[in-house]
Amino acid sequence: MNTCSCSVTPSVDAVMIDEPTPERVADRLRSDARSGHVAVVLMGAEHAGDFAAYADLGDVPEHVVGLFPGIINESRVHRGGALVLHVPALAAPQVVDLAEPAVGDDLVRRMTEAEDRPTLMVFADGTAEHTGRLMEMLNDRFGSTCSFVGGGAGRLDAPGAPCLIARGRAQSGIAVLVPVNASSTVCARHGWTRSGDPLVATRTRGNVIEHLNWEPAFEVYQRAVKERTGAAPDRTSLALDGISSPFGLVRSRDEDVVRIPRSVTETGGIRCSGPVPRHALLHLMEGHQETLEDAARQARRMVEDGTSTPPVFVACCASRSSVSPDEHGTELDLSDDTWTDSASRTAGVLTLGEIGSMGYGSLEWLNNSYLAASLSHREQDA
Repeated sequence: MNTCSCSVTPSVDAVMIDEPTPERVADRLRSDARSGHVAVVLMGAEHAGDFAAYADLGDVPEHVVGLFPGIINESRVHRGGALVLHVPALAAPQVVDLAEPAVGDDLVRRMTEAEDRPTLMVFADGTAEHTGRLMEMLNDRFGSTCSFVGGGAGRLDAPGAPCLIARGRAQSGIAVLVPVNASSTVCARHGWTRSGDPLVATRTRGNVIEHLNWEPAFEVYQRAVKERTGAAPDRTSLALDGISSPFGLVRSRDEDVVRIPRSVTETGGIRCSGPVPRHALLHLMEGHQETLEDAARQARRMVEDGTSTPPVFVACCASRSSVSPDEHGTELDLSDDTWTDSASRTAGVLTLGEIGSMGYGSLEWLNNSYLAASLSHREQDA
């Protein structure tokens, strides 16, 4: 009579390529190929100029490629380089059009019927305006059947530029879904706190707040920021002022969801970093380096409490450097102090939006957050 046992092992192998070229990445994918795995290649923004060249890697195993503001490896941020994650896959990666997001029934069936509760890695164009539609579709199609981990790719200085590669094409305005045959523990925290009186988004359109308290949104925002800081932002300074004075979508049982003002529309509306529902209750938010660092510690500790496997993936909003002036280094180093296992490793990306959920409650497009995730799968021992 044959018996077998199962052991739980970390499910993600991470390899850093300091000076990538298409040839070096292709060679690494071939040499590290593992049956039943997909390679997720995360690249720093320094490689934006030749990013399209990575769409043609020749005869290599299944893979996807994303361009991000930065790469996190060994708890340090790198503006260049390529981080290669090998994850056990339930199915091939799928490409989703953000304007009309949809997935096939076969992927939903595979995720639903997986032996262990699986994880869906989601990487989306973080400069696109339809990320809210993606969240709605994922909620509707997958609900609580899986966990979600991922974030927004792209560059704020080049919105609409190709930032994701799948099926041999460099594209923008899409999301790439990687169904991972692994359970996960996920936690996201931001550390921002409410400031001032509440505001009501009385008219919205996707990512655009057209009216606050029945007045043009930017006028109301200018007054609120001036009352808090002593100086009102103008149209040209909003890209920077919005990072330090974001909105918070009020949540009664969890941290508010942050929305960063990005630009002003011709009619005086505010285009934000994520969707804002009509009639949403908002606050201006304020953050300090110590509160952001503490939020990162909390995220890592909560993941540690949920599993014995250290997290191997982090998605940290690129905008958090406006409050942590050393560009994430202190924050990431301090979060690593929460681990007693000296061999634990942090690997991930700086993002334009974060995606993280254990599948309970509504999935949100997050901003200005620090997300930690631990993925593990069961291997059978004969």
